Amino acid sequence: MSNNPKLLSLKSNNINYAKDFVCTLLFSLIITSQAQNEKVKLEYDKKTGIVATETAPVFKVLEEKSAQLSSAKDYTIQNLDGKNLIVLAWNDFGGAR
Repeated sequence: MSNNPKLLSLKSNNINYAKDFVCTLLFSLIITSQAQNEKVKLEYDKKTGIVATETAPVFKVLEEKSAQLSSAKDYTIQNLDGKNLIVLAWNDFGGAR
């Protein structure tokens, strides 16, 4: 056995890192398993564009024809106050090969 203080401190640092890693891994596994157990049912009303949970409306989806391409559609996700959050451009390439 060596009584070299540098060697002993390296071993204790590695043990501390390993303990931290294992604790972080366990914590992340617990959090992800809890998140997967909580499912929320969403309902979409095509007339109003509102997406709602069982208890309250969440956001609004606006569907428009794209200004750039006639075959494409633009989807705008808005909060309930009308502020744009996300704009998605969708183009269906159907049977393109």
